[in-house]
Amino acid sequence: MNYGGRTMNRGMAHLPLPVIPIGAIPAKLSPRVGDIEDWRWRYRHFFFRGKIMNILETERLRLRKMTMDDAENLLKIFSDPIAMSFYPGTKTFDETMKWIKWTQSNYDQFGIGLWIVERKNDGVFVGQCGLVPQEVNGQPEIEIGYLFARDYWGQGFATEAAKGCRDWGFKHLDSPRLISLIDPSNAPSVRVAQRLGMKLSGSIKKWNKSIDVYAISRDRKV
Repeated sequence: MNYGGRTMNRGMAHLPLPVIPIGAIPAKLSPRVGDIEDWRWRYRHFFFRGKIMNILETERLRLRKMTMDDAENLLKIFSDPIAMSFYPGTKTFDETMKWIKWTQSNYDQFGIGLWIVERKNDGVFVGQCGLVPQEVNGQPEIEIGYLFARDYWGQGFATEAAKGCRDWGFKHLDSPRLISLIDPSNAPSVRVAQRLGMKLSGSIKKWNKSIDVYAISRDRKV
């Protein structure tokens, strides 16, 4: 893969990677069907489709698209009450399948979403990380989201994957900033955001609680 040359050559015939204008993302993330179809048609060349599964690689990790076959691995996170302690609750198998379908719908509608994170050397699943369209105070934002299996905490994987997503996002999305939405009590996630160069930019009410908004602007990327 050669991101400097804006190509991916792992069996992809040097397919060019596009820059997606932030204006391409609808102001409301739940638009009418006709609006979605119009948006998808106008920006159809921005989508990663077909057999393209690997999105990016870091020193130790590979990030790829999520499939239905990932349900069992995702349940290693979703069924763990400690890993899910800052979320509304754990998930069942059926809820995990719905999560995968929601993620795949983000791929289809916006060209981005959460990606599966695997170790490059052995293909072991370690978590999920990616770029998720969000609406914050009525404005479209792109969030770097990350959630890892507890067996792999403390090894720097979340920071490494999130930095890869940060760099990919600023290279391929025309977004003035990237954010992370974090429970104020979630100190490990806050530390990851800070390692990305993010700063606390405010708080919002979301998911029935107060959530801190961490952000990094394009011109302050480190």
